[in-house]
Amino acid sequence: MNLVLDASIIAKWFFEEDATDRALVLLEKHKLGDIKINAPILLLFEFGNTAIKKFREDIDTKSEFKQDIQDLLTIDVNFINPDEENLRQTYALAHKYELTFYDATYIATAQNLKCDFVTADKKLHQKTKKLKFVKLLSKT
Repeated sequence: MNLVLDASIIAKWFFEEDATDRALVLLEKHKLGDIKINAPILLLFEFGNTAIKKFREDIDTKSEFKQDIQDLLTIDVNFINPDEENLRQTYALAHKYELTFYDATYIATAQNLKCDFVTADKKLHQKTKKLKFVKLLSKT
């Protein structure tokens, strides 16, 4: 089974947050081969942004980030580069559901892969609840 996960889920693999246990279950299923995790390449940049926010208070975090990014890259997430059609689809979704282009990128990726998209972002889920393939982590 394929899934698209966003940065709100992936960050929970590295930072203790609400519902980290649920996010780690998805990671474990991926490692066992029960599911395949996909994400647009954008996830790497969003993860970096999350790390900056989490580490801002700590002076010596370069080595911790370096290890986290290495770990993320070895997890074998299928990172997808958008093509022109995907970008058009992303724009249409962003417009229709009043989303950021970033959030719509994950949804367009899931649509293209014909799989579920899982997020921990309650506002995003609320805006897209008409899309049956958009799932909230706390309800998976």
